[in-house]
Amino acid sequence: MSENPDKVNSVIHILQSQDTLALERKLREWVTGISGDPGTIEMNLSRLDGFGTSEDLLRTTAYSMPFLADHRVVILNRPLARISSDASKEKFIRFLEGMPDSTLFVLVLEDEYIPWGKRKGWQEFNDKHWLRQWAKKADSRAEWIELRLPDDREMPAWIKAEVEKQGGIFSQAAAVELANHTGNNTLTVA
Repeated sequence: MSENPDKVNSVIHILQSQDTLALERKLREWVTGISGDPGTIEMNLSRLDGFGTSEDLLRTTAYSMPFLADHRVVILNRPLARISSDASKEKFIRFLEGMPDSTLFVLVLEDEYIPWGKRKGWQEFNDKHWLRQWAKKADSRAEWIELRLPDDREMPAWIKAEVEKQGGIFSQAAAVELANHTGNNTLTVA
């Protein structure tokens, strides 16, 4: 699934990513959308880790009202780290379904995408995963965004586009040569 323009008002955003650069850019876009004032951003942004965050702290943080802004952003890395039973899955789903509209709740799922062969596709959070199934049923309340690395064939075009985005000019031959040396590591190239 890619970004769906009909889901811009979604409360829950699930970022399935293998591209660290694209992930950080997407998070920065949402965070800076809170306010132009750095102090307001700081008061309305929380970054948590699913492995070390208690249920009470997670609920309190996610359900808190924003301060001097329309929304607060809560980013939860490794959101499923402590979910191991059907009961804990159901409890987490109820938590998501109760999310207030004033919270932009972001779940960050690190995953590997294999673009070809027998194992083609996302390795952990594929179409059969329970969270993906829930997100489909949640309709406009949840948005699932896949952030894949460009494959080796796409990398020269990605490099050219990135250079142009940063105000530079790069020939196709130079982009191909750089891609030959860096592979599809977008962080190295950017």
